[in-house]
Parts: sequence; C-alpha cells; structure tokens
Amino acid sequence: MLRAESFDLAEAGFDLDFKGFDLDDKTILRDEHQKKIGGVLSREYRLQQKYIKIITQKSKSLNIDFDSLAEGYQTRIITNNAVNAIVVLSLISERYEMDEVYICVYRMNQKAVNWIRDELAFASVKTLVLLSSFTKGYVKAEKWFEAVKSLESDRFVVKTGCLHAKIFCCQTKCGKYFVFEGSGNLSDNAKLEQYIIEQNEDVFNFHKNWMLDYEG
Repeated sequence: MLRAESFDLAEAGFDLDFKGFDLDDKTILRDEHQKKIGGVLSREYRLQQKYIKIITQKSKSLNIDFDSLAEGYQTRIITNNAVNAIVVLSLISERYEMDEVYICVYRMNQKAVNWIRDELAFASVKTLVLLSSFTKGYVKAEKWFEAVKSLESDRFVVKTGCLHAKIFCCQTKCGKYFVFEGSGNLSDNAKLEQYIIEQNEDVFNFHKNWMLDYEG
C-alpha cells in the first residue's frame, strides 16, 4: 500500500541559488595536500567547500524525515523554487552510510560531479551511473560527462546511452532502500519540478536490475 504526501518547498523557505559557482578548473583534487597550491587554498577547493556549506545550510530546511519513511510509503514533492536534485542525495548521505548506489540522469553540473566524485567514487561506494549521450556540441555538458567517466573503476561503473530518465536509488548499510525520481536533473532546474521519494525494496530492485541490464 502506498501513501502519498505533498510537500511544498516554498513553504519551507527552500531557496537555492547556485549563481557564481561555475568551475573552470581542470584539476580534480584527490588528496588533502592538494588543497593548497603554493600555500594558498585552490579556487576549486574554496568553491567546492562553499557549495558543500550551502547544501548543508539549505537542505536542512527540506523537511523530509527519512527515518520515519516506512517501507512502501512515498512522499511526493512539487518545487516552487529552482532546486538541484543533488540536495536530496546529500541529505540521505548525511543520515546513512551508503552501500550501493544506482543513478540514471540526463544532465548534471560541476557541483553534482564533485559530490559524486567525493561521496561515491572516492569513498569506494559500489556505484552505477547511467549518463545521457546527448552532449555533443554542448561544451559544458561534455566536460561533466567526461569528468564522470574518468572516475570509472571496479566499484564505479559508468554506462551511456539514449536516455532521459532521472532516478537515484540507494541501499544503505542499515537495510533501507531509498528511491528518488522525478523531472529534475542533477543541475540547475526549472522552478516547478516534481519528485517522488520512497523507501521500497521492490522498487529499488526494479530500477537496479534494469540499470544493470542496460546496454545503451
């Protein structure tokens, strides 16, 4: 049995402004000693930390109680402000240790690439990312596309193809199965987007299995 709840982000005062955070740096920081260049904090590191701070401050006003989201229940969200869907992924990772993650996304921006890199790839979380191949001619999208592909390893698998779905599935080490899907990308979105968040093992396995079988 499914229970649907509506939640208006505008009523919670949720407003996320990402202006001024475009990153042009080509260097991906991997270790603590690389934070500084010539004794000065690098531009990418400073902007990355500022972005993380924004996520932490702003996401706390997104009143989703993941702990009480029972198996088979779902919460439906309509946004009235531009929201990067990476915020919800960040919220889940703050509360739970991730065991497996499956992402299918049409488009993302540098902020999402940074989060995926640091919280999934560098943390050795078992991850599968499906990326849209509709990036030809769009320079920034191509850069983010290649940045994610460069993270590939035995535990971080990247597939590409003709897709437009936006789905995030996460199995936690404490046995919860979160599924987050909707119209928004892991980038700057329109003011009005719709999402569903649920804790459902059957839905998790459904998405996990078709993503694993997907061949592009």
